Amino acid sequence: MLQSIQIANDPRITIQLSCDLPYYFQPNDTIYATITFNPSQSVDPINTNITLVFQCDNITINVLGKIAAPGLVAEDAHFGEVRKFEVRTMTRKVVNAGNIDILLQDLINENSVPCFEYITSKP
Repeated sequence: MLQSIQIANDPRITIQLSCDLPYYFQPNDTIYATITFNPSQSVDPINTNITLVFQCDNITINVLGKIAAPGLVAEDAHFGEVRKFEVRTMTRKVVNAGNIDILLQDLINENSVPCFEYITSKP
């Protein structure tokens, strides 16, 4: 007889059985368990156990999982004051601080069109 299920104290794991407990397990009988891992609260990997408690024995199910989490970090580019005809360059970096590969497909310059014009000489 399956008496109970013990789940480690991790809110990211839930389990639902195809039967109610306690359950009398007959020969050649099958129980289905739907185990759900919802890592929305944390990006830490999971390494825990679920224990099925029977009258005669316990069965442990290992639960392992890694979270695929992208994490791009970019440095700002602050040039300060730059005079007309003066050229300044700087190198900035973008770091993949996550734990999955990210494909860089394109770079977009969002400020390529001047917003206003002004005249520097007096009439």
